[in-house]
Amino acid sequence: MSLITRENFDELYPKFVEEINNASYIAVDLEFTGIDRKERANFLIPPEEVFRDKMEAARTFRVIEIGFSIFYDDDRYVSQCDCSNPGTGRGQTSENTLSTSHVSYSDLLISALRDLQSANPEAQTLLQLLDSIAAKGAASEWDVARLRELQSELKTQFLNSTHCGLFDDLFMLSVIDDVNIAVGAADNLRKYPDSAGRRMCSSCYYFYLLPHPEKDPWIVMSAKTVQFLRANDMDLNAWTTNGLYYLPLDEYVEVRRENRPASEKQGGGNALETRLGMLKNWMQNALHSEQKNQVLNMFESVARFARTARTDDTCELCLPHLDSSASHELDTLLRGVGIRHWKRTMKKISVEYREEVVSDIESECLGTRLLSAFVLATHLRRKPVIVHNGLSDMAFLCSLLRKDLPDTLPEFKAFMHSAFPVFYDTRTLTCSPKLQNIPNLTGPLKKTYTILRERNTDVVMFDKRFRAIQNWDIKDHHSACDAFMTGSLFAYVQQEFARVGADYRSLACITPVHGCIFCVDFSSDNTECLLIPPNAPAFVAHRQPTVPFCVDALRDRLSPFVKAVSFLYNGDSCLITILESLSSHRLSDVVGTVKEWGRSFSYTIEELDVEQYSQKYGIRHVQ
Repeated sequence: MSLITRENFDELYPKFVEEINNASYIAVDLEFTGIDRKERANFLIPPEEVFRDKMEAARTFRVIEIGFSIFYDDDRYVSQCDCSNPGTGRGQTSENTLSTSHVSYSDLLISALRDLQSANPEAQTLLQLLDSIAAKGAASEWDVARLRELQSELKTQFLNSTHCGLFDDLFMLSVIDDVNIAVGAADNLRKYPDSAGRRMCSSCYYFYLLPHPEKDPWIVMSAKTVQFLRANDMDLNAWTTNGLYYLPLDEYVEVRRENRPASEKQGGGNALETRLGMLKNWMQNALHSEQKNQVLNMFESVARFARTARTDDTCELCLPHLDSSASHELDTLLRGVGIRHWKRTMKKISVEYREEVVSDIESECLGTRLLSAFVLATHLRRKPVIVHNGLSDMAFLCSLLRKDLPDTLPEFKAFMHSAFPVFYDTRTLTCSPKLQNIPNLTGPLKKTYTILRERNTDVVMFDKRFRAIQNWDIKDHHSACDAFMTGSLFAYVQQEFARVGADYRSLACITPVHGCIFCVDFSSDNTECLLIPPNAPAFVAHRQPTVPFCVDALRDRLSPFVKAVSFLYNGDSCLITILESLSSHRLSDVVGTVKEWGRSFSYTIEELDVEQYSQKYGIRHVQ
């Protein structure tokens, strides 16, 4: 798990770009300084209203941390589980789409052996053996035995060498380290063709994000969210110390455009007049009438000063009081015409100084460069993105991609589907009626991950040193850990869908609305969806804060009447969904059973008319 900081950026950035471009899929998770909160659950809330809440949260709060887990799949499964091609969806592939390529698990093993060939040119025995294995693309038992023999010889030689110099000892240790990696890769390569199950490799990156102070000096934090993050060991000191500056990608593009060489720009006078026109236009449209008249009266003197003053000349400028946002926008526009405003004075600054400011912003936005590499991999190479309960993640990702957020849900979906043409939400997949024969799949991420990992022991995850990932110290709400669990969960869910003969790709680009029965379908412009039949019975149970939900008791009581039931928690409420349509006789039995269960545990039971609201909102059922 690698934390990318300013200090190690030059080292890790090329690796990050190479890995996401060659990945089978990329899991991502974000942590924020705040989220939208509702006082009471509403399981029938219209998706459009939820969208407005998500956008308001994304405008108000900021992304604090983002984690990626990059997965390389077993090449025996890539063709069977082509998650990058779920169908045409919203439209045809972009003309700019690159042909997507995957590096498989066995490719990684062979690549690791080739990479080691140049590590220590004096170790000829090692190099010859590695060259032979890489050329064959396979490792025999003899190859592995010879590597282990060489490993033992080198260790013995090092332990018995008491008169060698420091640098000779360091060289010997580096050879031993190479052999250790080679033994692991070769042994996995030997076992691979005959190994049962599925072999996958994962590497994890994460980094903290800070908005660039020149462009966005404000960070709003929710007290509840900060307490929540601290309770889950979020290091806020590391955030402020190691945070990488970012700009929304569209703003970053504009900064880069402004930073062209002077020879490529308009003549100096024309450029200045254009900037003065932008300043005047802002004065006319961004301020209320009284402020507008006061500021416009000063425009001619400001324009004259910008055109005629020499560098470092000063002049009095008495502006009316502006709120912080308007003041920041005005300062930015004044800098654009070569004026720095401070208190009651304006000062002429040089063109060279303005160019330097732009250049600094470009070079400092390391977070933006990482985000740009990620989006190019998903947009151009159609690398699948995996999220979990990801509507908030999508809203905040949108805030990282564009400065002005969409005003409507269709606009939001169209833009995000363009950026991420192939994505899966593991919460949608685990809540599918096809999998509800497995209890508790609608619980929290770590619980669901644990349940399916124990059911899919034939899926083995390795790190980039080809060591099996078995009992990681996985932390909840650490972005890299959550991304790893999300990506692993995706592999497990593929296995579960295959067992029941269902195609998980039918649920591509669908993400659930948290605490609601409906889902958002990013592949459709104007309609949202529902995973259960609209006429299937649904209930909400409300409890007192100190009373637990005894859902296993209800599942047992309902088993004579229904095939499967799911439970979705939201605070002190629990959505109970029967995953099939029922005859009137069986429906009566189910309603009576749920109400009796509620009385026995002192819950308040509310029946939901899902069909009525589905028709009202234009919700379609996804089979």
